[in-house]
Amino acid sequence: MKKYLLLALHKVKVQLFPGLTNARYTGGSNIGETYVSMWKQLLQYPKTQLFRSSVSVTLRSTRLERIPYSERYHWVLGPSEVSESFERNVGDRTLKVLKEGCKGSILPPNNTQSIRVKSILEEIVQAMHSGLRLPNGGRWSTRFDAQHLDGLKWEVVVVDSEDGDGTWYLTNGTIVVFTRFLERLQSDAEVAAILGHEVGHGVARHALEHLTRCFRTIATLPLLMCIPYSEIPVALVFNFISRRREMEADYIGLMLMASAGYDPQLVPPLYESRLDILPYRGIFASHPPGHKRAKKLKEPKVMEQAVAIYRDVTSGLGVRSFI
Repeated sequence: MKKYLLLALHKVKVQLFPGLTNARYTGGSNIGETYVSMWKQLLQYPKTQLFRSSVSVTLRSTRLERIPYSERYHWVLGPSEVSESFERNVGDRTLKVLKEGCKGSILPPNNTQSIRVKSILEEIVQAMHSGLRLPNGGRWSTRFDAQHLDGLKWEVVVVDSEDGDGTWYLTNGTIVVFTRFLERLQSDAEVAAILGHEVGHGVARHALEHLTRCFRTIATLPLLMCIPYSEIPVALVFNFISRRREMEADYIGLMLMASAGYDPQLVPPLYESRLDILPYRGIFASHPPGHKRAKKLKEPKVMEQAVAIYRDVTSGLGVRSFI
């Protein structure tokens, strides 16, 4: 199985974040547009070769995983040692592009904003490690899949630029944060909510899941490769899925910030007010509107779980196990 995946990735040298290579990096990039760009880039390869590679990957080199926290099952490229290496290499290349594009705008590690964000991220990651019992020394629960998180080096890059506004998770564990975005956050708890959300994307391996979906789509619907403007229906489907994955990252992030000792009840007002300012693009939107995200997080079964975790941590009982 390993050799088939290596061969497919060698033939189809797709980069998980192709949008970053086109111009100067901007944190306001639409993740849905990035997913469509990935689809377009795949279609640039010879159709026969792409189809054969996609069929090979789909039949021989995908595996079913269960995501921690959300407990959802999804298909990703496998075996794990190949996909993990691929994710981290792609993240490293993307980070290199980012640093070249934002040269002179990246704050040094000893900057007060960099220190603050890194400190909060370390608390989030430590809470995740405690909840998932990482490192596990190769002894894994059969309930969830978290091997890809063991040994991942988490970093923060803070960019002070007027050209970008937002946050971004790279598949090597790096989280990019723009200072314009930080200005809208009024407390460490709100910063923890955003960082928890980005870590949630890494926990759920959303980028790798999307690449896997591209291969599976080509393998099962090869005619899409030959239809002009196929990116339009593809965009509708991908953006619908993207909105659901953003909700999933919200949920995981809420559990992570609560596990780190931050009050999860502060998150819904954040999404309802300061993060619900971008125009909503309806069925073409990659993110749900802020008020819908807040409504989902305020559901009793969600918020009560997060508050219970928060109270356990703040009362000295420690982080609950999620394995």
